[in-house]
Amino acid sequence: MWGQGDLDWAAFVAVLARNPTAYELLVRADNNKEVREVTLWNPKLIGLRLNQLALPGDVRLVTIRRNGDLLVPGGYTQLQEGDSVSLMGTEDCIEEARHIFRGYSV
Repeated sequence: MWGQGDLDWAAFVAVLARNPTAYELLVRADNNKEVREVTLWNPKLIGLRLNQLALPGDVRLVTIRRNGDLLVPGGYTQLQEGDSVSLMGTEDCIEEARHIFRGYSV
């Protein structure tokens, strides 16, 4: 039987398979990449599909935690209020994206 950690690992592998850029970020020689989770509260983003979302710099949205489920999103996945999104990229760009998801001015 699989535990929650196994499901998260399986979802992570699925993310890498569906998003080669995320894999590239993980294996790059530099060490300045981060993964952070942020909760979506910006009403301007609610209902947007990921392919309509302009993220700063090298940031990639790799997973969405919604109602206790871990989703591996695609371009047509719509954002919902309260989604917790995992962002991968450099620290400065993730911080900018975090402000966008929370509805703060950048």
